[in-house]
Amino acid sequence: MPLPQGLSQQDFDSAMAELREIVGDEWVFAGDAHIETYRDPYSPLQGSDDEPVPSAAVAPHTVEHVQGVLRVANDYGIPTWAFSTGKNFGYGGTESRVAGSLMIDLKRMNRILELNEANATAIVEPGVSQYELWQEIQRRGLRLWIDGPSPAYSSIVAIGLERGVGYGLNGERYRALSGLEVVLPTGEVIRTGMAAIEGSGAWAQYPYGLGPHVQGMFSQSNYGIVTKVGVRLIQHPPAFRSSLVIAPNNEDIVPMIDTLRKLRLGGAVDNAVSLGPHGPGRAPWAA
Repeated sequence: MPLPQGLSQQDFDSAMAELREIVGDEWVFAGDAHIETYRDPYSPLQGSDDEPVPSAAVAPHTVEHVQGVLRVANDYGIPTWAFSTGKNFGYGGTESRVAGSLMIDLKRMNRILELNEANATAIVEPGVSQYELWQEIQRRGLRLWIDGPSPAYSSIVAIGLERGVGYGLNGERYRALSGLEVVLPTGEVIRTGMAAIEGSGAWAQYPYGLGPHVQGMFSQSNYGIVTKVGVRLIQHPPAFRSSLVIAPNNEDIVPMIDTLRKLRLGGAVDNAVSLGPHGPGRAPWAA
């Protein structure tokens, strides 16, 4: 387990003690057995001297915890790497970019703070998975949709900030985000869009707010740790159809894409279109 660059063992131990005071003993993880969880088993650097193995991990539960963790990291000069929950295949992962980093695991911040059927919106923390939001919608009997999971245990916040693509009318996940709460590296908390207006009821409805639109600064970036997000959902439509189109020959692919492009631009197909390799001539689930 490497130490952060330039940090002595004594200072590292002091930093860990301060983190335990902030989040509790059981939510600070150090030692090889704990850190193994935060390594990337698919990394080409796995087991090499260049693998960016972290020094420790911490799991905050509140915004105040996140602020405290960043204060300690700043005081001791420890690099940090924050992530939410689950896995978003193809959109990054838990492995840090610098050896000796402190991993900030946001899985405990998993509250659904608001779910509004009339406006088809939600406000969630980064530890909420797509499946958990779907479960809550079903539990309340609301006629709301979320996009198809990819996979179900991926974080709503993470896949949106990474501009992931899913299936459904909000296929471009980032476009469904509306208003962020962010802890900056300094520990300051800001909110974007209508969320910046105290008591605003339009946090999750209108992402732009007043003045410059800064939400995009926190997409695919490390300018801050997002702790709350407004999400625009979909009211249950009266009808919906998913389709699978197979191009049996290579020469069919280009005209098929041209046709799909026209349907998509013309609005006949209004959700995400995905293209990929397939088996010989039939759907894998066909009898």
